[in-house]
Amino acid sequence: MPHANLAADSLEIIRDAAEVRPLTLVGTVPGVAPLLAAAKNGPGAGRLRYDPTAGAVQYKAPDSSTWGPIQKTEADADYLLLDGDDRDAWLRVSVYRDHLPAGPAEARVLLADRWGNGVSLADVTAEEAAAGDVSTWTLTLTHQGTHTIENLVVWLDAAHAGLELSSDGVAYSSPTTEGTALALADLSPGDSLTLYLRRTIAAAAAADPDVLDLLHFRFDAL
Repeated sequence: MPHANLAADSLEIIRDAAEVRPLTLVGTVPGVAPLLAAAKNGPGAGRLRYDPTAGAVQYKAPDSSTWGPIQKTEADADYLLLDGDDRDAWLRVSVYRDHLPAGPAEARVLLADRWGNGVSLADVTAEEAAAGDVSTWTLTLTHQGTHTIENLVVWLDAAHAGLELSSDGVAYSSPTTEGTALALADLSPGDSLTLYLRRTIAAAAAADPDVLDLLHFRFDAL
């Protein structure tokens, strides 16, 4: 089983010292704290279960029919739990062995889209919509894995809300397909880079309380 930083979440995305999380998580078994769910899970109800005889936890993503591989929990640490149908639908958890239940346990993990998840500065307020607004901010991408990241690209969801991307804070663009994606530098383990974002709200635009800007990343870990 992979350690918690050896799969797709090896590319850590930080804004204002906090990790950007595409989904909110509610629910767990005692002693197992969900930290981050891959966006591939989608919204819905996943499941966690703990087997005290094996000293192991397993995960099943929403809409999956198969429990993922058994993950032994031999120490207090972070673990990456994989779904049985789709390895990209993972759940990163932190295990605290002293708090694990004495008997078998199973619980739902509710996953929901997170509005204002750090990729967008904020929802479009009535004041911003009336006057118009141009805001910029940055995301720090840090490689927490053990293999070099190459061919790293980023693009926007086609339904983005006036968002632009830049690798240098000067030249901005709004690619909405993988074929036109913005290319970023390769990252060795432990390296970081900055991704610049700019959001423009036209004057007299409509207010929107549920803005969700989505970034798509693709890379090769070699």
